[in-house]
Amino acid sequence: MHRSPSTSIAFETISDGYDEGGILQAETIEAYLDSFKKVGTNTLIELLGKLSGSGNPVDCNVYDAFMPWPLDVAKKFGIGEAVFFTQSCAVDNIYYHVQQGLLKVLCLLTLKFCFLDCHHFSP
Repeated sequence: MHRSPSTSIAFETISDGYDEGGILQAETIEAYLDSFKKVGTNTLIELLGKLSGSGNPVDCNVYDAFMPWPLDVAKKFGIGEAVFFTQSCAVDNIYYHVQQGLLKVLCLLTLKFCFLDCHHFSP
């Protein structure tokens, strides 16, 4: 457990299944995300189990909005959960407007992994 001497906040890490090289070790982004969900879920369950019996039970699980599976794990353990948005609200607002068809986005690159449905414009 990592604990700063000046605060009562501690943090732990979980595995993504690629502990030696992270995302660069994966063959594809899909393989990485699949592994992270599977291995991350299992290691988070193990961690929460270990901490619940250690006298330092977890009160709240803070997770990234783009990886909602930790929410399911927190619910199984009956602990609080808090979503952490890793990007600004302005970016989320853009995603919403694109999804609703209120904003058209010009894609300049073809990406293998993209959260947006891009609209291609012809000049």
